[in-house]
Order: sequence, then C-alpha cells, then structure tokens
Amino acid sequence: MTHTIMCIDDEQMVLDSIKCSIKNEPYQILTSTNGEDALSKLEQNHISVIITDMCMPKMDGFEFLTRAQKVCPDAVYMVLSAHSDIDKIMKAVNENHVWRYITKPWHKEELVLAIKNAVEIYEHRKERKEFISQLEEKNLQLSRMNNKLEDCVRERTKQLQQKNRILQMLIEDADITEILKVVCTAISEQFSLSPVFIHVPFLNRMISDKSVEPSEKLLPFLKEYEGQKTEIVNNSGICIPLVKNNLVLGTILIENGRKIKELKLSDEQRGFISVATLCLMQAWNLLKVDEMMNELNNDMKM
Repeated sequence: MTHTIMCIDDEQMVLDSIKCSIKNEPYQILTSTNGEDALSKLEQNHISVIITDMCMPKMDGFEFLTRAQKVCPDAVYMVLSAHSDIDKIMKAVNENHVWRYITKPWHKEELVLAIKNAVEIYEHRKERKEFISQLEEKNLQLSRMNNKLEDCVRERTKQLQQKNRILQMLIEDADITEILKVVCTAISEQFSLSPVFIHVPFLNRMISDKSVEPSEKLLPFLKEYEGQKTEIVNNSGICIPLVKNNLVLGTILIENGRKIKELKLSDEQRGFISVATLCLMQAWNLLKVDEMMNELNNDMKM
C-alpha cells in the first residue's frame, strides 16, 4: 500500500522544501496552500499523514485541524510551525489529537523519521480498527448463534413438555378425544398451519385443534386419500396416515394454506406423528379388548 502524505502551508517554498526532503521516500505527496483546498483534497483522497502549518490566512491551522479530523479521523496529524506559534501548537496538541509538532526550520532526517513513524502509527491504527471490526462481527455472529440456540432450546423444551403431557394423559387413561386435541395443537404449531384434523374411522370421530369443521375442499380430499399408507400433499391439503403394524388407524388432515408442494417432515414433526399413532394404537387396543369382553359376556349368557 502506498501511503499519501498531505502537506498544508501558505508558503509554496515551504511545501517545495518538504517535497524535496521526502522525495526519495515511498510516499505520494499532496500539497495545498490553504485550508479550503486542503479539505477538498481530503474528501477526494485516502490520506495517511497530514502535516499542517498553524499560522495561515483565512483558515488557520487550528480551524483546519478541527474540520479535517471530521473528514479523516484515522489520519495521523503533525504540525510544522515556527516557535512563535507555540501557544497555538500546544492548543492543537491538546484539543485536536496532534501526534507531533516540528518547528521551522527542520532537519531533513528529523522530518523523514517523523513521517515514517507517523505512517507506522497509521498502519497500527488501521490494523487495530480492522481487528476491532472483525471482533465485533464475530461477537455479533456469536450473539446470533446464542439467540438461535436459546430459541432451539426453548422450542425443544416446549416439544418435550407437550409430549410428556400427552404421555401422562395416556398413562392416566384420559379421554382419547382430549388427548388427540392436544396432539392436534402440537402438530399445528410444528407445521405452522391450522386447523389440524385427526380423522379416526374406528371411533367415527374427527378431532381438531379448533372448534371448526373441515372445509368443503378438505372433505373430498380426505375421502379420496383416506386409507392410503403414503403421505399426500396437493393444493387441497396434506394427508398423513397414522400407520401401525400395517394398519391405518387414522389420518392427519391439514388444509394446505401455505401451498406446500413437497412434504419434508422434520424429526420433531415425525415425533408428534408417532405420538398420535401411539394414542390411536392404545385406543384401538382398548376397543378390541372391549369387543372381546362383550363377546365373552355374550358367550357366557348363551
């Protein structure tokens, strides 16, 4: 990278002398004889080091430094001025972040070394700024990852709580309709679609997460695909069979409000489908037990 040095002095002879002093150094030199012109050049160029006189007509060095730092806050500022300007120089050093001042007349070696050191400071500032920027970006990414992880943990905790509630209801032999309502609510949250229906032919029931009936579009869809063992999705709806031991126990039915074209079930979604199948399997077994008991009672009466 070639560093650009900006020199401002109202005397052209001084500017020529500075250019002569550093002509053998690997820098690009820009000069200006007044503050307004210098500020214009600052806006159009990438400046590493700025060297300015303090005593200039129209805009003195102090005003120039104040305005220049708003344009080039990362540049390294130096003052090159006469001993008589010492009060202005100290004010600039204290209030305008001037790194160093050199009095006129200067020694060539001193000026060259000062500019070299200023360039190194500029590079260190730039590296530090880039490092801080990268660190802030990493922290932002880490914060996003933490937020995402927290969301995942909350979602996973909620899913486990829902599954535990359903299993507890099964253990307590709760009414199957109430259990399946909870299952419908969980599936609705998983698919971000509502209402969700579970049709159970052997119980002759249609259970939903909401107190609504299936739409006129959904009922023909159910009639067409009910009993099939594969998942179906089209513009009308989503049909998910609840299969156990090659027996279709029921069907999850969802109106395809989001126009899903392909059903890709996540592990969490399949988990709740498995829970729904488990509920129906228990209801099926209880139904068969009741039927067997009724047959036994009838046989004993005969």
